[in-house]
Amino acid sequence: MRPTLKSFVRFTVVTAALALNQSVKAASWTNAGSLKTATLFHTSTLLPNGKVLITGGQAASGVTNRAELFIPATGTWTNTGAMSTNRFVHTATLLLNGKVLVTGGWPNSRFTNVLANAELYDPATGLWTNTGSMITPRAYHQAVLLATGKVLVTGGSDDNFAGIKNAEVYDPSAGTWTATGAMTTNRAGFATVLLSNGNVLAAGGQPVRDIPLASAEIYSPSNGLWTGTGSMAHERADFTMAVLSNGKVLAIGGWGDNPELPANTEVYDPSNGTWAVSGALNTPRYHTRATLLQNGKVLAAGGEVYDTAFSVSELFDPSTGTWANTGPLFTTRRLHSLTLLPNGKVLAAGGVNTDFVSSAELYDSPPGTVTAVTLTGMAKTPGGAFQFGFTSVPIPGAAFTVYSSTNVATPLSNWTARGGVMEILPGQFQFSDTQATNGTQHFYSVRSP
Repeated sequence: MRPTLKSFVRFTVVTAALALNQSVKAASWTNAGSLKTATLFHTSTLLPNGKVLITGGQAASGVTNRAELFIPATGTWTNTGAMSTNRFVHTATLLLNGKVLVTGGWPNSRFTNVLANAELYDPATGLWTNTGSMITPRAYHQAVLLATGKVLVTGGSDDNFAGIKNAEVYDPSAGTWTATGAMTTNRAGFATVLLSNGNVLAAGGQPVRDIPLASAEIYSPSNGLWTGTGSMAHERADFTMAVLSNGKVLAIGGWGDNPELPANTEVYDPSNGTWAVSGALNTPRYHTRATLLQNGKVLAAGGEVYDTAFSVSELFDPSTGTWANTGPLFTTRRLHSLTLLPNGKVLAAGGVNTDFVSSAELYDSPPGTVTAVTLTGMAKTPGGAFQFGFTSVPIPGAAFTVYSSTNVATPLSNWTARGGVMEILPGQFQFSDTQATNGTQHFYSVRSP
């Protein structure tokens, strides 16, 4: 059953309904074809058209500038325009205009000549164009799309594997970079996430090679400054973080001191700036990849311990704070990518085990739940458009579409698509209908996928 929320403004009715992906099958991985070029340390970006863009990485022939697309509708891979520069251990960020910003990395497997270069991919043409170069060359860094639409790039490594603390902001409207406040600590191989309040959490990493950190800090876009926050219980580098449905942040895996492999995961609470130790992974490892599923659980798949790759996949349940093994990957892999698709499935691609891996596979998550949305405001804009907002579970990569009808009894399959919604902050969305007219009753349905 699809839950519904109704509210009335003059003669306009909003019906906001969100049904998360349901499945009657057990969790499992299925074949998803093969990359045109087997790579590791590449990036994977879900595009607005539902395709997945893979960029760069190290291949058997060396670091590459190749890019390719996975098409979920057909389960096939196709080449797209190549970047102007070979790069790996770089970042790729989807901008609000639908283009993809790629930054930095190393152009060769000798880890020399670290890049400042940045370029943009246009899904409409399949081509790349150079944009302004970063102020600081960097690889092994982090990039976060801010609520303003700008991109924060911070930390990383130079050619000597020394951590960087400088940060800068990219403005897509001007194609320029501006220095912002530096982190309190040099970090490479760390993790960042955008919090629900618009701030950015950075944690762990290493200031110099093989010295892991437990410290964490917060970036405020409002003043461009970093401030320290609570430290993790364990030092962690080469780990991952995921924002949970309740806005808290889960830290997963990594390697620590001595060199310890922390089995326990931990959860950061932005409301008080503290970490709490949570359930232990069944298989401690680093370079695992993780994503928040549409049912609110977190999937962690693959990874390694000292160059030994794993096929293990585990699910974290926030309601119990525990991990449980789920269907294993067909192929052991590390340094791969993991991408949540709009249909709720998860794409694992590439990486390496004893050799470069070209295969890809899809995880079909276990039965999900239906989550009601909450309306946050409705109004007529000065231009005459009808606007409403809603909050829901933050689902990375999820696609939302608004449909409307003048008759609520009309089957949903016959409602008119009005377009997508804008995610202002994680879990906070806004939609404007420029075709709405006064005196006409409208019903709206928000659906995903």
